[in-house]
Amino acid sequence: MRESCTDSKMGRKVYRRVNQEWRDAYKERMKQEKNKKKLSHRKEVVEHVFGTIKLYMGAIPLLLRGIEKVAIEIDLYVQAYNFKRLLNLFDFNDLMTKVAEFDWKMA
Repeated sequence: MRESCTDSKMGRKVYRRVNQEWRDAYKERMKQEKNKKKLSHRKEVVEHVFGTIKLYMGAIPLLLRGIEKVAIEIDLYVQAYNFKRLLNLFDFNDLMTKVAEFDWKMA
């Protein structure tokens, strides 16, 4: 029987990952047209944000160390992205008017 499977004297070894069944099922699900459309939509809407933030960072790695400090640094990048996006969506003077009219005591 071995002669029909492999030429190796050591036989053949097949390796599978711990979650290989899930990975196989995922690949099968992703062949369906509705799931391809969902993934395409996610790439259009969400993933460009991460690419843009990475572009802002450039080739510079995170400057801080430690979970809390890194979280703060990432938050700063995200806030900068959100602020820039807000300025692209709305007029600056309209935003300043809304800030001035906002009831800050309720916040």
